[in-house]
Amino acid sequence: KTFIYSILDKIAKSLPEVIFRKIDYDDRPEICGHYEITGLPTIKIFKDAKETGCIVGITTEDKIRKFIE
Repeated sequence: KTFIYSILDKIAKSLPEVIFRKIDYDDRPEICGHYEITGLPTIKIFKDAKETGCIVGITTEDKIRKFIE
């Protein structure tokens, strides 16, 4: 389990109204290609099936929370 997964698990528990999905690049490269994921880790935010933002690279819990809000 990576550092970023630990942060996202913690945030997911505190925001049950938000749906989180984890995709392993090695297991699902076709999905990563579809969403144009070029760096790891990548966090993408979608609202009403449209991408509204993206964070690429290591970041902090506070920045992720602000990004989601």
